[in-house]
Amino acid sequence: MSLSQSCCSGSRKIKLKSSLTMTALFVSVVAATSSVHAGITQINYASVTVDGREGFDAFSGASNPVNSDAIYSNNGMSFGKYFNGQQLAVETGSVSGTTEYWDRLDGSATGPLTLMAGAANKNLGFFGFPGLGGVMAGGGPVGGTTGFGPSGSGAGSIAVMFDADVAACGLKIVGFNGGTANFSFFRRDGSLIGSMSIVLPGSPDFGSGLVTESLGFQSGTGTSEIAGFTMWNTDKWGVGVDDFVFGGAAVPAPGAITVLGVAGFLGRRRR
Repeated sequence: MSLSQSCCSGSRKIKLKSSLTMTALFVSVVAATSSVHAGITQINYASVTVDGREGFDAFSGASNPVNSDAIYSNNGMSFGKYFNGQQLAVETGSVSGTTEYWDRLDGSATGPLTLMAGAANKNLGFFGFPGLGGVMAGGGPVGGTTGFGPSGSGAGSIAVMFDADVAACGLKIVGFNGGTANFSFFRRDGSLIGSMSIVLPGSPDFGSGLVTESLGFQSGTGTSEIAGFTMWNTDKWGVGVDDFVFGGAAVPAPGAITVLGVAGFLGRRRR
């Protein structure tokens, strides 16, 4: 074998080793991104590709609470109290020296994911607010949906179920005064995708100024796997919810961007 043949053979080995090393790196990155994909990512509300929206406009003229003891469905989604399998419990706290009560959701949903209504007068209430149209609130464990405030309307949990699985969704929280909003997202088989708690900043007391916070969420995989979600809060005066939206993913999943970047790097080396 000539010296030139030997050198070429060595060069091929070096190239092959380099290619195998980069391939292993690519595989390890793909494996790593699978964990990055897990769960739910908070995104900008305005980034959701809107395929459907429900703003409760039918209740925009309601000067008094409109109570609903049943599941409410419209525009590709349905609203209730919790999902079958979850345990409806009570969270307590002190508001201005008085013990107040909120719904709390414990345990896991069971499959297939099934939306449940709450007890009479403690399910859902709808209100009309100037400039906001209709707003929905969950009936609290004590005051039900007959009045807005501590332990009453706005202190209850809500559950949202989509007619078809979605990749991203969002809502607006109206009239918050502190506490937290606690979210859990589920697949159609009842399995949990992810949960998160969001701090609600302090703001003027309800009635002296309505503050609205827009929240968006996206599946960590960037695929349509969200069948529904629940929310319960510990806000000082309770909260209303409005302008639910759902649709496609806002941006490619972070892992997908990483994988494409490595794939492009490998392509440039081959050239």
